[in-house]
Amino acid sequence: MTVQISGRAISRRALLAGALVTLAGCGKHRRPTPPAPVVAPDAAALTSARTLESLLLASYDAKIANATVRHRAVLQVARAVHATHLAALKSADLNAPDRADIAVETNLRHALHGSVATLRELSLAAVDGTNAALFASIAASHEASLQ
Repeated sequence: MTVQISGRAISRRALLAGALVTLAGCGKHRRPTPPAPVVAPDAAALTSARTLESLLLASYDAKIANATVRHRAVLQVARAVHATHLAALKSADLNAPDRADIAVETNLRHALHGSVATLRELSLAAVDGTNAALFASIAASHEASLQ
């Protein structure tokens, strides 16, 4: 069977093929919806906790550099604990940037007290249970080191 369009005879198959090509061409011009950015839960809290640990590490480094041989070993062990905390915080957020612009706190007890309070707050506000447990665990470790 043929159809007359503008004085031309076109077969029904040709008309259907043309319609399919037209529809297929329309699909190519659609803009794909960009994927939503993936934001890690508690990203800001993880950054804050990493900053606290980096501050403590820098503070311990300064204290170790000026410590007597007798006190240096104890400070190095404590520093190793904080290095482990930082490694755990970085593994919780694989996109964690390293920070080189950390100010040194000369009073370690003051820095530890502040970190305990902050980490407790972060653990209570955390969305992800794993992050909450990590913050609470590090806070407890800091609290124990003050004893």
